[in-house]
This record gives sequence, C-alpha cells and structure tokens, in this order.
Amino acid sequence: IDDIFMTNKYLLRFYAAIDSKYILRIGYIDRLRTAFNGWNKNTNAASQEIEMVADYTKTCAEYYTVTWKSEDGTETLETDENVGQGEATRFNITAPTKAIDPVLSKLYTFDGWSTTPNGEKVYGIGATPAATSDATYYAHFAVTDVAAVVIANGETSYYTSVADALEAANNSDYTPTVQLWKNTTTPALTYTGKNHCTIDLNGYTLTGTAQPLLTIDNGGYTVTITDRSQSKDGKLLLSMNSGSDGFVVRVVAGILLMEGGAIQGQNTGTKAIAGVYANNRQEVIMTGGKIQVEAQGTAYGIFTQGKATVNGGTIHAESATKSAFSVQAYGANGNAIINDGYFSAAGVSTVTCLDAASNASIVAHGGYYSTNTNLDTYKAATCRVYNLPSTKLPYRYTLAEKAPLVASVTIGGTTTEYTDFTTAWTAVNGASAASTLKLLDDVDASTALTYNNTNSQNCTLDLNGHILNLGTNMDVRPICAGDEDNLVIL
Repeated sequence: IDDIFMTNKYLLRFYAAIDSKYILRIGYIDRLRTAFNGWNKNTNAASQEIEMVADYTKTCAEYYTVTWKSEDGTETLETDENVGQGEATRFNITAPTKAIDPVLSKLYTFDGWSTTPNGEKVYGIGATPAATSDATYYAHFAVTDVAAVVIANGETSYYTSVADALEAANNSDYTPTVQLWKNTTTPALTYTGKNHCTIDLNGYTLTGTAQPLLTIDNGGYTVTITDRSQSKDGKLLLSMNSGSDGFVVRVVAGILLMEGGAIQGQNTGTKAIAGVYANNRQEVIMTGGKIQVEAQGTAYGIFTQGKATVNGGTIHAESATKSAFSVQAYGANGNAIINDGYFSAAGVSTVTCLDAASNASIVAHGGYYSTNTNLDTYKAATCRVYNLPSTKLPYRYTLAEKAPLVASVTIGGTTTEYTDFTTAWTAVNGASAASTLKLLDDVDASTALTYNNTNSQNCTLDLNGHILNLGTNMDVRPICAGDEDNLVIL
C-alpha cells in the first residue's frame, strides 16, 4: 500500500510485482461499516493501468443523521451523517455556551441536551442514546444566580459564590474589585492576594456562617470595604451563638480601609464579639460606614493591637451583661487616632466609647460620643482628648437601632426617648407633672397638634434646632382648662 487518503473513503494504489511503471488504479472503498470481499479483476497479469473496483458488503442495516443545535434551535452546531444503527451518538466539538444575563443576574452553564427547542433537559453531557433513527438534540443550560463579580483590568468575571469570586481575586495579577450581586451566605473568607482589593457590598448583605467572616492576610496591601449602590444598605453580617470570641473582620497582615457599608456582628453566646480586630502592628482606617456589634459578653466596635484611624462613620457597641467599647486600643503597639465620627456604647459594667489598655494610647481630636450609663465616654487616664464637646450627648440608640429617635420627653426629671413623634406628643398631654418635649430630629407631623393636658400641667416644646413640619395642618394650640396647662415653644 502506497498511501491512504481518507475522508469517509480511502484510495489504495497497487504496483505490479515485475515492473513498477504499471499502476493498478482502484476506485474508492467505503470503509465505514463494510466488509471487504476482494477485487473485481485479477491483477496478476497486469500490463497497463487498470481500474480495480472493490467488492464489499455493508455490515450495518441502517444509517442515520444526528443533528446538534443551539438551545432555541436557530443555530446548527454539528451534523453527524451515516451514523449506524445502534452506534453511539457523540457531540465532538467545544461545549456550547450562553451569555450571562446582566439584568437578571443569571449565569448559564451547559449541562446536557433537550429533545425540543428551549425544552427541559432529557440527557446529560455524553449521555444521548445510540442511534435508532434520525435525531436532533438541543443544548440545555443550568441557570444559577450570580452571587458576585470580579472586575479586574477592565474585564468582568461572574461567580455563583462569593468564595469563588474572592479566590479569583486572590489569584489576580491586577487590582480586583469584588462586587456583590445578591444577598448570600458564605463560609469564612480570606483575602491573600498580591494587590490591593476592593469589596463593593453594592447594597447587598453577605452573611457569614463561620468567624471571622473576612480575614485580611495579604502582607501589607489594602482591602477596601465600600458600598457604591444608591441604597447604601450593604453589610457584612455575622451572627453567632458561641462560647468563643468572634470577629466579623480580622486583619492578620495588611490594612483595612472602611469607606462605606456596614460591619455588623452579634454573639448571643457567653463570649465577646468585635466588629474589626486588628492584630499586632496591623492597621485599620475608617472614613465612613457603620460598625455595630451586640453581645452577651464584651462588645468591641474596633479592637486594635496595631493602629486605628477614624475620620468618620458610626461605631456602636452594646453588651447585655458586660462591658462595651466603641474603640479599644490594646498593648504596647496599640494606638488609635480619632478625628471625627459618631461613637456610642451601651453595657452593664465598664462602658466607654474610647478605651486604651495595657500601655496603648488613644488621641481624639473630634467626634461625637454617648453612652447609656451617662458615665465617662472616654477613659481620662489613658486617652488624650482635644476639642470634644464639654457635655455628653444623649444616648440615642436602641438595642438593634431599629429606628431613629425623633423626640425625648422629660416629666418630673425622668426622660424617655421616642422613635415616633405622635407617641411623644400623647405622653406630654397625659403628663402628671410639668413636661418638656425636645425634638431630636426633624419631624413631619401628620395632624394638627393640640395641647390639652388632662392634669392641667404646663409643657415646653423645645425645637432644639430642628424643624417641626405641620404641612397643611398649620396649627399648634393649647386648650386651657385652667391657669396651669400652658404650652411654651422654644
């Protein structure tokens, strides 16, 4: 045999035994599912070119065509002809793909074949049946929600879990942004990348199933937590019930920059929780956003054995049974600089917004502070403070900060704060002693206001620099039952 040329057939060239100048040229032989029986002429006495025709018989009774199409049937991906009866069917080219839907945040993964356009999956990949007739198969795709995307070097990659997205960011040669695309849960995450990284909460909640929810361990690079959505509702959330201390974010090696969004932690067990815990000589910078923690044990907004700088944002720490600290610096290398922000703490024993312990230091140049115990908002022995308010701000947080406080009512020396103005107004109308209603925020009143104290007591309405908007109900009046129930507006 000189050569074999084949597509579906091959050509054989024979040479005479005595004189090779005579070529015996034969026709093409169909080599698919055939049995070769011999030649139609004797070649022993060839003296000229002879066309030899192969004699063969089919070994298969029927042949079929198998067609592979796109999901909706508009595109033919592959056509296999002459597939013998009982022969396996096989898709032989690269697996089909379907573009992501960025509006619906859907990711499509090829997972098998349907027998109708846009139909349900009937066969898995490589599991279509042997040929028994002509057949057409349509690509089928599994649909999953996109949990997060990674944006790096101008390209966007899509992932169904935040863990996969962060792993991609760890391996990126560029400066990645991990952006949430839905509310989702995640196991503990660690950023170990070789570049700065941004985590954009994008208005969604990332709930951790183990602590720390996020560990930064990348040898000096900065991880920025922000929320670039319109709602600004994005948060990192860790809820635990544990006999061990917990951390929402832990900085082992690197820098945390908190720009926006929220870090929230809750430990209903017996131990402590910290919103941010920075190891020895590591750094935390906060310019905005919120850190809020609640615990049965000790609660720390920021606990640092390294450096913490707060230029803005809100930090609230609350303990049901023990101490609470908005910011605590600890150890010889622990130090914090407070330039601005809102700080509050609520607890049972030691409660302070700023606390430095074990040779640490805190310097405060500004900020607003409040505690539920009306005790020191900072430890004078260890914290140097400058330009802070001479009087303590009223403590304005409820347990879960469920709603902003809009007014306070003082009756007989006892002050109660309210999240609803109508309820506060009802309280002064029923007061048994002279009362003061002080606005803590701008208020839109739903109805005209009438002061008619049932006990003939005076009331002072202190606007406190805020606006009481009556809309079309421009009417605030006392109805005097006697000489005592007067309304004074400050």
